[in-house]
Amino acid sequence: MTSVRELESLQNELSKVVKHDETYWRQNDAKFRAVAQNATYDQFEEIVKASHLKPLEKKDKSPGNKSKSSIWNSISLSSKKLSINATLEAAQPPAAGTGGSSSHVTGGGAASSHPTLTDTTKSCGHDAAGGGRSSFATKGPIRNIDDFLAAWRDLEIDERIAFLSNLSEEKLNQILSCEIPPELIGDMLHTFLAFRQNPNDIAVVVNTLNAVTSSRRFSLGVQFMSSFDRSTGSQLIEKLLASLPDRQQDLADLGVTEYKISTIAERFQITTRHTVSGPVCK
Repeated sequence: MTSVRELESLQNELSKVVKHDETYWRQNDAKFRAVAQNATYDQFEEIVKASHLKPLEKKDKSPGNKSKSSIWNSISLSSKKLSINATLEAAQPPAAGTGGSSSHVTGGGAASSHPTLTDTTKSCGHDAAGGGRSSFATKGPIRNIDDFLAAWRDLEIDERIAFLSNLSEEKLNQILSCEIPPELIGDMLHTFLAFRQNPNDIAVVVNTLNAVTSSRRFSLGVQFMSSFDRSTGSQLIEKLLASLPDRQQDLADLGVTEYKISTIAERFQITTRHTVSGPVCK
């Protein structure tokens, strides 16, 4: 009986020693990483304290979260939806008293209740010419990071930049000033890589990234970015820099400059250099 108790005691003691040894080397590696990054004392302390944390992977997310697949060709999909609505509208019999009109009041009759192609387009936040900004019906006002995350996750990739454009720069800076989850940083990088080559989209992407880099403990969040997220970030910075030459004045009016993009890249620990074929990041 004594031998069994002694074995159990030895096993417990061995487990404690192994755990202590793992903690020591994990924190030691974190200290070397912090020194290599020229971190301040506070950043050094945070990196060491968080050395036991690991970035979330897709399999770690709650099954209750609604997953959405990305759309390869969102413009084509939107056109198909509008085409279907127009076809259904044409096939719908006119309501009584409308005088044959399905969407407008003619001959003193009442307007039909089903939306027209123009109404459908406007409900997506665009006018008939497609020149308006998109607006999305959220569950409530965006007051803090929790509201922002709920709305962000509920949108398709092609809708997110338009959603951000509806938030003022001041409001965006306020929401993103607190500590944001590392997985949101990676999600934003992948979303922004699909931005359209127009000044408004570029300005939204740059201003949002600038707000993210000013968030609390951002430098710690960068440490938990996966290699895939880092690669995406490099591609995004390259694409942003390559967009400058043809529309430099328009972007400058919107507060987007090469210096601002380079500063964002530096905060993301992305090195940029210019070559004959264009900017290269790593």
